[in-house]
Amino acid sequence: MEETSRHEKLVSALRRLILLEIFLIPGLVVALFVEERWFPPEVRAFVAARAEQPLTWLEWLLAGISIPLVILLVTSWFMLWHLRPSGRVLYTVVWAISMVVYFFDPVQVSGGLSLLLTEIAALVAGVILGLIYFSDLRIHFDHGRLPN
Repeated sequence: MEETSRHEKLVSALRRLILLEIFLIPGLVVALFVEERWFPPEVRAFVAARAEQPLTWLEWLLAGISIPLVILLVTSWFMLWHLRPSGRVLYTVVWAISMVVYFFDPVQVSGGLSLLLTEIAALVAGVILGLIYFSDLRIHFDHGRLPN
């Protein structure tokens, strides 16, 4: 009985983290647009000039990769929510590819709020990965069933 309660608490924690991650991403997008008005004039001018330039082949490639990644991330959230073993693999692959995309992303200008939200999102993703690989939930994802 106690083991089931512990499992339920882990599942609840995982689901809360998924919800937090879902709300952090739009919050980050809003923060990127809102905080631009707080930038010094020189930085705003740089951002405006950068926005007028045509996209490079790398930026087109990263955009082309990012759109399917977002779709796969949403799919992985759904699968993790329902404790499907393949959700763990998909979530891990999406985040690994996202780190590579982030590494090659061109110059970004952001303020403190968006940086804070980015750090929190990375922390939440790390905790989710920790739960699905290193907590008792890993047994469920390894075998597709609850531990006995």
